Amino acid sequence: MIRLVLALALMLAAVGRASADCGDAGDPGYRGPDGSCVDWCHFEETCGPKGKSCRPEQVSRTIMVLQGIIRGNPSLPECHRCGCKGGPGYRAPSGRCVGWDRLNDVCGSPPASHCTAENVAASAGEVARAQADYAARRTACR
Repeated sequence: MIRLVLALALMLAAVGRASADCGDAGDPGYRGPDGSCVDWCHFEETCGPKGKSCRPEQVSRTIMVLQGIIRGNPSLPECHRCGCKGGPGYRAPSGRCVGWDRLNDVCGSPPASHCTAENVAASAGEVARAQADYAARRTACR
């Protein structure tokens, strides 16, 4: 009888964990095609870079910031300052403007630590921090 009660308790505990929202335990906050929560190490492989192959639940702030990155508009007239076409507004040590997707890789966090601020977008610092956080979580997987 005791074994039956213990087995039932374990089954109920497992059901409780399976029904918990993804994101509660610090993961990216997406449920994969197999029904399990996706961890940081397998997010891109399972869900794709934008998470479109998985179901969002309690999406982490890092993922929300990275998915909401504003893209520049290269069709705007020529201008001479970084950020004037919608980019983050930082000039790399190479002399070229840095795009949103490479902000943390090239400039670091904060971006002004390695790049020159010109026409800085209000969200540039938060994006660089989110990119650094994501990179650190992915590096921990290796």
